[in-house]
Formats: sequence, C-alpha cells, structure tokens
Amino acid sequence: MKNAGERKWFRCGAGNRETVRWASTTATLSIALYVSPDKPPLCVSTIFAPDTGLFETAIADPRYEAPSYGENRFVIVEEYKTRGEALAGHNRWVARMTGKELPDRLIDVGSSWESNMCRDCGAQMVFRLLRGGGEQ
Repeated sequence: MKNAGERKWFRCGAGNRETVRWASTTATLSIALYVSPDKPPLCVSTIFAPDTGLFETAIADPRYEAPSYGENRFVIVEEYKTRGEALAGHNRWVARMTGKELPDRLIDVGSSWESNMCRDCGAQMVFRLLRGGGEQ
C-alpha cells in the first residue's frame, strides 16, 4: 500500500507547453481525472483544494486561448461544497467538453487567493474557444 503522502505524476499537454500536475494517492485530494487520447489532450481534473476548503473542477484544453497570467493552462470552471456534488459536476464537464458543441468560453471561477489576486489585477479570467480547432 502506498503511503498517504506519495504523489503520482501525470502530464497534460497544452499547445506547445506541457503542464505537469500531481494527483495525490489519497482519496480526499484527487476525486476524478479524465484525459483524452488526443495530442495534446483535454484534461478535466476534479480535486479537493485545501487552500479554499472546496472541491473544484479544472480544465486544460488546447482548443481555448492561453491565459494572460502564468504558465498554467488549467481554468477552474466550477467549485462544490461536497464530494458528491464534485463527482456529479466532474461528469457534467467531461460530457460537455467531449460533446459535439463546446462552450464558447470557459470562465475562471476559482476562489483561491491566487485567483482573487489575478482578478483584482485585471487579468483575463475568460478563456475563449479558438476558431479552427486550437493550437497546433
């Protein structure tokens, strides 16, 4: 059995950049992960975020414009109070992002200190769908 502090690494590509994230082997942090077989892949990740005390679903998708802040291509699209809400929300987002009609934009709704700071500084918090299929 793996110890609770051990980390499992996975990579989610985003255009010409590759974003490295970790998923804890403890069930309380990593709730669900979907990675498409595409290159670069669509990643939908749902975790418990200790910094906010909420569960959150984040998406990295090369079909959307790059953020104006940092190297991170993940955008927090929804937050939840319970694990059950988080699992249901994760499944909704996977269905929505793998469906035929994509949202025109993804809005960063994160309530972490970093997200609030970015918002306060006027950073771009809306990620618009790129026409023509995204970065190559």
